[in-house]
Amino acid sequence: MSAATPSDANATPETRALHSRLRELTGIRTLFGHQDDLAYGGIERHVRRLPGVVGFDLGGIEALAGHNLDGVPFQSMIRWVREAHAKGALVTLSWHSVNPITNGGYGHNTAPMSIASVLRNGECHEKFLRWLEHVAMFIEQLTDASGRPIPVIFRPFHEHSGDWFWWGIGAKPDQQPQNSPEEFVALWRFTVDYLRDVAGLHNLLYAISPDRSRLRLDALEDDYLRGYPGDEFVDILGIDNYWDAGRADDDRTSDELFDGYVATLEAVARVGEARDKLVAQTETGTPGERVGHADDPWTGFLARAAEHSALTRKHLWHLVWRDEVEAPDDLARLVGHPLIAFAGDVDDIYGAHQ
Repeated sequence: MSAATPSDANATPETRALHSRLRELTGIRTLFGHQDDLAYGGIERHVRRLPGVVGFDLGGIEALAGHNLDGVPFQSMIRWVREAHAKGALVTLSWHSVNPITNGGYGHNTAPMSIASVLRNGECHEKFLRWLEHVAMFIEQLTDASGRPIPVIFRPFHEHSGDWFWWGIGAKPDQQPQNSPEEFVALWRFTVDYLRDVAGLHNLLYAISPDRSRLRLDALEDDYLRGYPGDEFVDILGIDNYWDAGRADDDRTSDELFDGYVATLEAVARVGEARDKLVAQTETGTPGERVGHADDPWTGFLARAAEHSALTRKHLWHLVWRDEVEAPDDLARLVGHPLIAFAGDVDDIYGAHQ
């Protein structure tokens, strides 16, 4: 499957146009993203600009809750998705679902054989089908002013390389993984098949995003593809990287952290080149004092890494999680950066409908 077309052969004209436009922008512009920004006025409150990518999470939709796991009302989320789209921002959806066996939420989300339980003949298979139906019902409501489906980047089962979510295939050194890579592949493919072929959703671009902390830097390109579901089921190769953005339990120097951050971006870009796929940093933390950039995390660390090389420039966006915005003065300096784009900085981001 080439990056020239979405993995969904029946993708809507708007989705195909967005995919084509993103390919054109690769190496030219990089969008700055923020999770839940419209929910509490994060970036927009400080610089009066909407981020180029706005993320939302569907955790809780599986139980038809009124709000997600972070307290964001789903009805408000629909309105904010429409607003972001109208302003020229991309929309990405993640899904922190509860554990299908235990119903445990974040921090209590694991159990042995969790993926097996939702696959065909598993004890939770019918339950999982209902979950997917609820996801589809929500996404069907994401329409523009003309009633057309809004193209959305869907990023389910993120950080699957770790061991903290029920779909994870990673494990601590003294433990066995709760799931196998083959089971994760089956889960991903089943989910895409359901949304695409059963629910008839053709406005989704699918992004996969392992977590950097469980990928060896000296073998990242190999580790990245562990559990990869196949080119025909993926549109965007993402990476979630908090590891190299500075952590209290990490004793690397600021230069070592920056080098690791850049090397990770470059390695993912090489995988993207080899598979002819779009790439993005789908989640990252706010770089701050631990990386020597308490006053300029955005221009001094993130943007510097993004423009470091031809490979790092291939990442189409960098999405910061829903933390309160730090260093607003430096954020203001990021506006107008020749590489970094906010909503409206890129002409016709959704492309010309084909």
